[in-house]
Amino acid sequence: MRADYTGTITVNPSDVKFENINSYDLISITGYDYYKQTGYPQVPMQKLRFIIPKFKKVTNVAVTNISETELTGDFNIYPSQPEQIMSGPINPFISPYPTVYNLNQLYPAANFIMDYTTGLRGAKIFQLFFCPVRYNPVTKKVYLITSIQYSLTYADDAANISCPLNMSETAQNINKNILAANVCNQQDIDAYYSFSKSNINEVSQVIIITKFSLQANFLKLADTLTKYGIPAKVYIETDYDASHFPNCLDEQERIRKLIQSKFIDDGSIQHIILGGNASIIQPRIVRWANFTTGLENIATDTYFASIEDNGAVHAWNGDEIMPPVYGEINDGVDQLVDFSIGRIPVGTPEEADAFLLETVLNF
Repeated sequence: MRADYTGTITVNPSDVKFENINSYDLISITGYDYYKQTGYPQVPMQKLRFIIPKFKKVTNVAVTNISETELTGDFNIYPSQPEQIMSGPINPFISPYPTVYNLNQLYPAANFIMDYTTGLRGAKIFQLFFCPVRYNPVTKKVYLITSIQYSLTYADDAANISCPLNMSETAQNINKNILAANVCNQQDIDAYYSFSKSNINEVSQVIIITKFSLQANFLKLADTLTKYGIPAKVYIETDYDASHFPNCLDEQERIRKLIQSKFIDDGSIQHIILGGNASIIQPRIVRWANFTTGLENIATDTYFASIEDNGAVHAWNGDEIMPPVYGEINDGVDQLVDFSIGRIPVGTPEEADAFLLETVLNF
């Protein structure tokens, strides 16, 4: 089978560290995160991302060469713990799950774990987990990959991402730099990321979302940004009401659809500003699992800045539970944020003017 991409990863054994925590061995590798499943051995993990052609998908990840070494000693690897909510009580310690720790086999079963495919600023991105450490909880042995060669194989696929019709040259250059910082195959960016140039009069680098009551204030901000070479446009509730987006469940989804549609019209958008406090522009309330207190709701604006639906009819509610519960593990949440996003938390025209005069309009 012909490979469409080949890569090599090396791990220096000197970067592997152990820390003793309550009779358990916590293993870490410089520059690596963790592959976490509560109650399972917590092993180092690195997220690998690749830009791939818009009409392709990754169907196979193959290991073509591998060098592995057994680390000296017997280890009792620390069991992964649930995420801690900072505002809540301390989670109780979760003991190792016997269904895993009593198995005489390596965990994880493979060094590469295919994650998902999504979009980032009009690029199609495939994400892969690499786990250089595997652990046998019965023999208590740890095995480290010091070098691994691998290949990706592509097959035809629908685009399935938000692809802009046009994009300014400036935005393309900015986005290519962002992609280069996120993907392993930087050499493929020019081949897989190219758009027709925007009409200069249609370019918006900044989108400001607000309500009619604050429109005049934020038009001043948009005019100031545009004056200094950062084209900005303001949108109010008549731009994202139900007549424009009749299939959306609420205003937050309509705002997100507006941003998505503006990006598809012209992919030059870099920044989103929410003009108003939470009573003016409501954040998305998402569900967060706290092991001690159960499920908690938290507010986030990231919902508006990650525009891929990942197959969901209603974004961030992929399991289609009604009434919707957003942001759960099976909801297909787009974890790659397409734009920087900020909120100017004002509630009245007077507050908006005071804020803008203090921070922007006098410069």
